[in-house]
Amino acid sequence: MLFSTHAIVVLLSLLVYVSVTRIGHQRRAPSAALAWVLLLVAFPYGGLPVFLMFGTRKLLRPGQRAPRRFDPARNPLCGIPQTERAPIDIWAGELLASMGMPPPAVGGKLSFQAEGEEALQAVIDLIDQTRQQLRVATFLLGQDDQAERIVEALCRASARGVEVRLLLDAMGCLRVTAHQYEQLLAAGVWVRRYMPLLHNPVHGRANLRNHRKLLVADEQTVWAGGRNLAGEYFMGVGDEAAWLDLSFSIEGPLVAQAIGAVGIEVPDAGLGHDLAAMLAAITPETRMVFIANPNNPTGTFIPGDALLRFLEQVPPQVAVVLDEAYTEYLAPEQRYDALAWVKRFPNLIVSRTFSKAYGLAGLRVGFAVAQPEMTDLMGRVRQPFNVNSAALAAAEAVLDDADYLTRSYQINCEGRALLVQAFEALGLEYVPSSGNFVLVKVGDAAGINDRLLRAGIIVRPVANYGLPEWLRVSVGLPEENRAFIDALTKILGK
Repeated sequence: MLFSTHAIVVLLSLLVYVSVTRIGHQRRAPSAALAWVLLLVAFPYGGLPVFLMFGTRKLLRPGQRAPRRFDPARNPLCGIPQTERAPIDIWAGELLASMGMPPPAVGGKLSFQAEGEEALQAVIDLIDQTRQQLRVATFLLGQDDQAERIVEALCRASARGVEVRLLLDAMGCLRVTAHQYEQLLAAGVWVRRYMPLLHNPVHGRANLRNHRKLLVADEQTVWAGGRNLAGEYFMGVGDEAAWLDLSFSIEGPLVAQAIGAVGIEVPDAGLGHDLAAMLAAITPETRMVFIANPNNPTGTFIPGDALLRFLEQVPPQVAVVLDEAYTEYLAPEQRYDALAWVKRFPNLIVSRTFSKAYGLAGLRVGFAVAQPEMTDLMGRVRQPFNVNSAALAAAEAVLDDADYLTRSYQINCEGRALLVQAFEALGLEYVPSSGNFVLVKVGDAAGINDRLLRAGIIVRPVANYGLPEWLRVSVGLPEENRAFIDALTKILGK
């Protein structure tokens, strides 16, 4: 009887081993497999728990993935002759391709934070600037003032309608207080613990922890590095100095890679869209093309007939998003009916907003028009938050207020003309705009922006668009436009 029981335990242990390794496709070296089998046969009572805790893996190791051949055409550096490229560019591209990873990305913006206070402020600023979606992962969440500031920022973001998802490592965050959990959940933050200590061993071994520390905001900016969201990684705790660590923020193509996409940036044509170059950049792997018309932050405009010819040449499996946030500011001779094109092109999505000409920026309400098949797909992946009833009521009201829209258009035309006249008088280069703003070249844009802020005037620096000498100036009310012109004239000494 004892022997039969022992044999059953041994067979059960071997069955568990086969099930976990085969079903999970967990390949391992023959020597490692033999060692585990011998352990389970000789010592099944202790060997099985040890295997379940330490012998399972959730993911295949990189070396077990089938290598992929390097395609030079997909390397953004391929347009540069190899003789003019650093050897590391070629080596890095081949290495990434062999591991099935995207090619190197160029043209991004990277900033490092060596000091703790600077890093903490970067985290909070990023959270406060997020408008739609925020993804956060950390191994540790502290119980200190610095962590509390971050938790409060996450709650503020969720309260204003941002979809906030927070992933905490179950072991690293054992000391997270019930108050912190309650505070986050009450604010609507989606909180999950990675790999709880008491979990299904088939899903991975208990010591496989999540040590990632990163924030992804609106799929546009990534903050990452070695800092956990705890005081000792920023300011220190009590008399103890902070960990000597580094963090960084990334904008641009690298962010697209971080979320599993590869962005293609097509060089502009006179600070506007180059439709021919965009068509040429479309590959069999392209999924979406994005066009803003009028463009932001330049204000440049693409005529309707040129857009229509472009749509006729885009492959039908490639979605085209036409962002018309500023279409209400177009002159009568510039206007076209993109909404009518939706009936002709199943791959077209036209998006508009009530934040600009309709004056409902604070309510964050807009709409998109597409064919039923496309809207069905968008409905499956959309954010769970809907527009609140106050915003819906306001949007419905302004649609019936044609007089307000007409007046908004007139005020914008007059204000834009006044800004252009002032820029010409000051001898400043500007981009002719079809929106509710004008892009102007002032030289020391950062310094002038700071002095304008001190004068109580807010404009938008656009260095993150590769335009460090330019400012984007929004059209305001007549008295606001005059105040800006007076302040700029004084700053320039003219």
